[in-house]
Amino acid sequence: MERQDNVIIAGTSSGIGEALARLFAAEGYRVGLCARRLELLTALQSELSGSAIRQMDLSRPDDAVEAFHGLVEEMGDVDVVVIRAGTGFICRFSYAFGLQGGAVALLGEQ
Repeated sequence: MERQDNVIIAGTSSGIGEALARLFAAEGYRVGLCARRLELLTALQSELSGSAIRQMDLSRPDDAVEAFHGLVEEMGDVDVVVIRAGTGFICRFSYAFGLQGGAVALLGEQ
């Protein structure tokens, strides 16, 4: 059986992040959904077969990193990470962690 590609998208409760999640799912990816609004994540998860969710608030970087690691652990290999969420200001990236295949995820802080 061929392995399914996985993507994690932060900021999927609405707008561009939600649209990206739908596009990746339509292309056959298993989608990891992250956002602050759990009720919207749950609704989107019910529409995207095989998706996984984690509530995540990027304005709280320590909690966001913990949620991200939990989602990576649940999904296994992750091929793509999209962070389509923000807190309305320019930030420096202080949290970086590697994923299998050499990808790097970055989370910002004020």
